[in-house]
This record gives sequence, C-alpha cells and structure tokens, in this order.
Amino acid sequence: MSTFDNPFDPDRNLRAGCACGQHQSAAEHEQATAMRCAQIESEEKRYEGVVASAVMRAMFPQDVARRAFLKSVGASTALAALSQFFPLQTATEVFAQAGTPEKKDLKVGFIPITCATPIIMAAPMGFYAKHGLNVEVVKTAGWAVIRDKTINKEYDAAHMLAPMPIAISLGLGANAIPFAVPAIENINGQGIVLATKHKDKRDPKDWKGLKFAIPFDYSMHNYLLRYYLAEHGLDPDTDVQLEQVLTGTYADGLGGVKTDAKRVDFDPFPWQSFAVWMLTQMKRWGQIKGDVDYKAVAEQVYLATDTKKLMTEMGLSPPATAYKSFAVMGKTFDPAKPEDYLASFKIRKAL
Repeated sequence: MSTFDNPFDPDRNLRAGCACGQHQSAAEHEQATAMRCAQIESEEKRYEGVVASAVMRAMFPQDVARRAFLKSVGASTALAALSQFFPLQTATEVFAQAGTPEKKDLKVGFIPITCATPIIMAAPMGFYAKHGLNVEVVKTAGWAVIRDKTINKEYDAAHMLAPMPIAISLGLGANAIPFAVPAIENINGQGIVLATKHKDKRDPKDWKGLKFAIPFDYSMHNYLLRYYLAEHGLDPDTDVQLEQVLTGTYADGLGGVKTDAKRVDFDPFPWQSFAVWMLTQMKRWGQIKGDVDYKAVAEQVYLATDTKKLMTEMGLSPPATAYKSFAVMGKTFDPAKPEDYLASFKIRKAL
C-alpha cells in the first residue's frame, strides 16, 4: 500500500507492495512504468494520509487486527476515536511544514559508473520532483574532484565511495569536516582485472611483483583487494584499480562469458556495521593511528536513524538494527568486536 492510501479502508494493506510504494503489487507497478503515478488530490490530503497511516500502523501492526477493528466500528467512528487521543490535525500541520525542503534547487555530483544509477535515474523517474526538488545531476571527472567540490560547497550532495565520508569526517589527508551518509547506492560489483599477458596467473600467490592501481585510497576496491591479497599471503603495498563494473553477462577476458545477475546489487540502508568494518581496514593499513571510537564514528557519519525514520514514514519496514554480522571472504565480522577482528590478521601495518 502506498503511504498516501486511505488508512481507514479495511480492504487496503498498510504494507508497501512495490518499489515506489504507490501500487499494491509488483505487477501493477510494472504496468504503470510508462506513465507517472497519479497525482495526490492535494498537498493537505497527502499529509493527512501520511500521518493517519503512521498512527494506524503504530496502533495495529497486524493488518488483520486493523481490518477487524474497522469493519466492526466503521471508518468515521475509527477516525473520531483516533482524534480524541491523538492530535491528528496538529500533527498533520507540523508534518506538512517539516515536509517542505529548506532548499529546492540542488546540485548533485556523480561519477558515470553503474553505482550512480539511483542518483541519475531519480530525475527521469520523477522521484526528485515528487518531493519538491529541482535537482541538477552533474557528471564529474573523478573521486578527488567529487570530494573537493563537495567540501567547497559547489555540490549540495554527491555520489561517493563508501569510505570517503568517513575519511573526510576523520580528517584523513585534509582538515576534518563532518560528513553524513543518508543512503548507500550499491553493494557488490568489484572485480580484479589482470592484463591479458598474465591470464594464466590464476593463483594470487603468483602476483608478487605485479603492479596494480586503485581508483582512490579511501575505497572499498582498495580495502577488499588488500584483504584478498593478504588472505593469500601477499602484503598489499601496491595500489590496485578496477576502470568497468562487471554486472549481468560479461566477458571474463579468458574467452569465456559469465552470467551473474547479482554481480552488482543495491541496498540503500546505511548499515553502521559496514562503517565499522571500513574503519578496521583503515586502521589495519595504517591510514588511522591510535585508538578509534568505532561506534561513535559510524553513527556520526552513517545516518541509519534518519533512514529508519524516513522508511517508516513511507510505510516501509526498516531493519531492526543498524549493526549486523557478515562474512568477508569466509571470515565472519562481528561489529561489536572490531579490535578482536583487527588483531586476527597476520598481515597488517604495525599499529
């Protein structure tokens, strides 16, 4: 159900049924891809629907209970009862005022690669306009330029490599400037590319002496490749770089064709446990010296609380926690024990 549907209709489902939240099913969403979703009758009705939906979801987490209640008392009685103990009108007015963006004309920088897809496609799909924003997306030459233009406030927001906001906030390589991450663009997609003359060197242990390049010091590409090399007994002092993202069906450079539908995936939730992992790798390779307050930095930069709030307002179900354990190349990472994880590596810079 869309956040803006009638929450007092017992036959409607309060849970989102499609990606954009405005259709009851994925099939209905697909049928509507060629046209813009129907406009809400008025901004006032729109905000009333958001507030009422939020209250009804809080009172009746299960749709079965909500439907039973509404069928027994009727929509008008339910609304009257709700209004007696919750100031719906006041809440609607406050929400409407808060919903107006303080700045409507924005410049958003991006690098023209696959993980910028959400930023680029949000314009033609009408998501920016839906929220009252006039956004100019600006193609940018490289990650250092993205960083500099954002720091200099030439951009209002920017597509960045996931570790970059952490590095900027910590003042690594420059003065510390607080940065925030409201959403993640993509997950997965990295690959290791060798020159054709090295195509027979399938074992990483044979790579000693080869020179690689990386797109940026503060990148998942850097940390994951270093991690991979170290797992195979190599000290990753040489830089690495990946130019294309391998996704879907692609040539592997050895005469074969690979198919992997999830080579690149998208998960916008800014998991704070991912930020903690990146901090362990920054410390592992000597980019951070001394003690690190992993939790404090992760929560300052990765705005999971704000994202949860927005997801709830939109009728979506955010994760119960912003920290989760996961495995990197078979090794489990517990975000509650970052120092133990860091100490478990044989290959790392002296701390």
